[in-house]
Amino acid sequence: MFNVSAKINFFVFDYKNLILFFIEHSIMKSNIYILLLFFSINIVAQNNPLDKINAEFDAFKRKIDTEQQQYIDEKNREFAEYLRNTWEAFPVSEDTENLNFIDIDAFPVSERIPVTYSTVRESGSVQYRPVSTSLFGDKLIFKIDGKTNLNMKYIAERNIGETWEKLSATDYVTILQTAQEWQNTTGINDWGMVMLFQELSRELFPSKHNEQLMFTVFLLNQIGIDAKLGRIGKPLDNNSHLVILLSFQVPVSFFIGVEIDKRTYYVMEDASSFNISSLHAFSGKIFSYKGNHALAKQGVNLWVKAIPSMKGSVKQKQIPFTSHNPPLKLDLKWNKSLVDFYDTYPQTHLAVYLRAGISNDLKQAFETTFAPLKLNDTQFAGLLLNWFHKDFSYKRDDDLYGHDRCFFAEQSISHHYTDCEDRAVLFAQIMHLITGLDVALIVYDDHVAAGVCFKEKVGGTSVVSKNKVYTICDPTYIGAKVGEPMSAGEVKNVITL
Repeated sequence: MFNVSAKINFFVFDYKNLILFFIEHSIMKSNIYILLLFFSINIVAQNNPLDKINAEFDAFKRKIDTEQQQYIDEKNREFAEYLRNTWEAFPVSEDTENLNFIDIDAFPVSERIPVTYSTVRESGSVQYRPVSTSLFGDKLIFKIDGKTNLNMKYIAERNIGETWEKLSATDYVTILQTAQEWQNTTGINDWGMVMLFQELSRELFPSKHNEQLMFTVFLLNQIGIDAKLGRIGKPLDNNSHLVILLSFQVPVSFFIGVEIDKRTYYVMEDASSFNISSLHAFSGKIFSYKGNHALAKQGVNLWVKAIPSMKGSVKQKQIPFTSHNPPLKLDLKWNKSLVDFYDTYPQTHLAVYLRAGISNDLKQAFETTFAPLKLNDTQFAGLLLNWFHKDFSYKRDDDLYGHDRCFFAEQSISHHYTDCEDRAVLFAQIMHLITGLDVALIVYDDHVAAGVCFKEKVGGTSVVSKNKVYTICDPTYIGAKVGEPMSAGEVKNVITL
């Protein structure tokens, strides 16, 4: 008979072997924790002492954490040595393609799996200093290893490799842990992490352009983002400087691109914005390398899966609704920090803006004002069109920014001027919010309108996409009715919500 004592001994004896089996077969550690919890519950039920099991588990976890950090340290050393090799010259090209003609749903997007770091270095021997960074309404305090001091006189390959190795020897893990906690709390996406590391780099290395970019790329690689260093100019030329080459999972436009090993990287000229003006003075080539850091597997994911939760002040704006009788007043609220974050965004595909949704503050205002109106869907669409036509100020992006720039919903409300794509995005989002109907963006050569898949029969111009009929609703064409387009040109794309 299989008695209780034998059963307990079996669990304790086979405990490590089971864990090693899962590790050898690349099973996630979370599964190990669940398995151990199951065994622990069984053992407690048998009145077996749990202290030994806990001690063994803690020791095993420390062993796994140590081995993981040793692996990362080894990969950093290998990459530092790789960076010492002679870099190649890559030609640059300016992106002139209208990316909104692209079928965005054909782009494979994979979630970046965060690299989990545990503090395994002996912290007693490290002298830390606190560094404060403010970003998008949050104040973060980082523990910075005292050895994190860079002074790059030259940016030759040898100097780059030495600097990478020096950074690898610091306790940068505390930085990554603080950053990951902030991302978990706010729900901010990869672009927010790019902004955070750039801001921290500016705090650590003021007036040191190359050091800022070096540190930014180092941190991005450690969390799995595919970023490279590029050099404009000769290695020992005082006029030479580094740039960040960033890979994205969705297309971006209006930037200088560099194709490296069949992947396009975009130039971030400085630590805060895209700027391509200085490239033309250097024969249109950037020096960089083909290989990637072992951890840097994913491009930046610009999709906004959830509206980030930020602590910034709430701003308020009243937009009249003169087309309704009696006139309505919309008291619209938005988070300033959220708009500040969106204002840093690179120009990307319209689907990113459309599918980002609307923050709760704006949702509540729209629902409070529009939901009680006793209108059918077509009547509401007409009323909404009149609102955009009469109560929003229009100005072309070229006149304001020198190039096209699309807004998220909160930007369209907070900024004074909007143009066709901003209005189309916001109109479609409100229409979907209030009516629940399927909506889309209708993309022409030089214009964007909205489309609504009405349940009732509606006259006018429509387009068919994925077996659904979308009636044109143009919030830019003054006086246009439902089904009345401004452009008679060819529809280049239909971007659905």
